[in-house]
Amino acid sequence: MQNNFRFDLSNYLIHFFRDVDLESNAYIHFPEFAGFNNIYEDTKLTALFLLRCALRNSKLIASWSYRNNKRSVYGYNPAICFTEMPLAAFVQTSFERLQRGENINQYALLLPKSNMFSLGARPVMEW
Repeated sequence: MQNNFRFDLSNYLIHFFRDVDLESNAYIHFPEFAGFNNIYEDTKLTALFLLRCALRNSKLIASWSYRNNKRSVYGYNPAICFTEMPLAAFVQTSFERLQRGENINQYALLLPKSNMFSLGARPVMEW
């Protein structure tokens, strides 16, 4: 799945992590037991903690991807979201969004798009 013609896409998918407050409207369904060495005693989970949990458990957590207190994932099930922007653009964008106080962080996983496609990841249209 080579990207030979678009400069705004890459051959990788980026899944970024953000700080999560389990008591806010933008919470995630975090498992009550997230494995050993993943103990949390607060309702605020940092992006670094969530990245560490994903790596230790080899699992990403699906969410409803709230934006402006509204779900951006429709249907009955949450989803795992990715972006396919180039890494340099992600770093710049996440820095700019952090400066504006948006709920994003610079912790992310970069995964080969072709591998993810073979595992069932598919593009979706954003409305």
